[in-house]
Amino acid sequence: MMGLQINQQHETTSTRREWLRSVTRWVMLGGLGVLAAVLVARRPNQSGSDDCGRRLPCRQCGLMAHCRRPRARDAREERSS
Repeated sequence: MMGLQINQQHETTSTRREWLRSVTRWVMLGGLGVLAAVLVARRPNQSGSDDCGRRLPCRQCGLMAHCRRPRARDAREERSS
């Protein structure tokens, strides 16, 4: 009788452990997916055009101070004039 009880405890612990491993894997996979999406979204524009792909005007963009695109430079000059 005692052996059966120990076996059930071991099975419950094992099941809980597997569940935690599974949850950890899925959370890590989700985090990796989110990271990949962010990196793809931040990828520089490869088209060679002056447009960076953002829908904001340069003066409203938070990256304008460090942006090297001609439109951003023009907007900074316009702002300082």
